[in-house]
Amino acid sequence: EIYNEFASYIIYRAALSTTHKKLTEDKKLTLVYFGGSVTSGYGATNNDAYSWRALIGKWLAKEYPDAEITNINRALGESGTYLGTHRVQSDIISAKPDLLFIEYSINDCYYNSTYEEAASQFETIIREVKRALPDTDIVTILVTDSYRLAENYEGKLHLQAQAHEDIARAYNSPTGHVGRALAAHVK
Repeated sequence: EIYNEFASYIIYRAALSTTHKKLTEDKKLTLVYFGGSVTSGYGATNNDAYSWRALIGKWLAKEYPDAEITNINRALGESGTYLGTHRVQSDIISAKPDLLFIEYSINDCYYNSTYEEAASQFETIIREVKRALPDTDIVTILVTDSYRLAENYEGKLHLQAQAHEDIARAYNSPTGHVGRALAAHVK
């Protein structure tokens, strides 16, 4: 029921074929969550139980009980794509994930990144992962804050989120518009 309520905030694009194969055939999936404080779970009463990354991990474990699922948290509060570009090898590629979630748009906004900076840095992360691990599925997560809820409610994205969305589209990668979902439900 909840899935149907929020399905319209997911831009599916290419299927997560590696993820599907790993869960249904290989029965082994490695996920990396890469982002800022939102990904680390800032504000959750228990980061490892109630953050969005923890809830995704729990959902996958429930839906695929026969699969061995490894969730790796590589979130670093107050970081944006600029720092993320310097952490790709050590935090993502070295872990060899089958599925990668990236969330940095709101921190790029806080750092006043231009559209070009946010797009270029986000693309650097995606390109390096795709070059080293071409079968890794990548999902972009776009979040917002209380100052940008109205913009999201109108179906718009803040500048840096738009840059990330444009790169995700160029790489045919799915996007979760969490900021839009939040804005719609807060209103």
